Amino acid sequence: MIVAGLALMLGGPLAARLVPGETFWTDEDQRAYQNASVAFHDASYGGAHDHSSGQAHAGPADAEDRERLTAAKERFEREKARLVAAQAKRGWIAFALRASGVILAAVGVAIFWQARRNPTATPEKRTLSQLQSRDVHSGKH
Repeated sequence: MIVAGLALMLGGPLAARLVPGETFWTDEDQRAYQNASVAFHDASYGGAHDHSSGQAHAGPADAEDRERLTAAKERFEREKARLVAAQAKRGWIAFALRASGVILAAVGVAIFWQARRNPTATPEKRTLSQLQSRDVHSGKH
């Protein structure tokens, strides 16, 4: 148990890295995030524009543009939150594996120390000298 716990503690982060990124964030998710980013940028700066000109960022002109900006911002923030959550999942896998290893090792250590403190707790663990010592103290021969 102790060895398995140590293996989980040490190998948990490595195992989490072996999980493919596509498990959490697909190409489709990436396209949705990129489209939301472009839409938010365009809505923020007055639609399609040329970055090569000095005044490329005019900003929303009227109420309709501001509504489009609000909708684009909400969509972008929703997609960004999904991205952050996907990035955090790998960390949570490593944390869960490491925490499981700590628990497993702690249980193993507790069992080990309990067995050392009370070696006669289980009949299977008694040695011949312990049985003879008990017989001498009880008066049996």
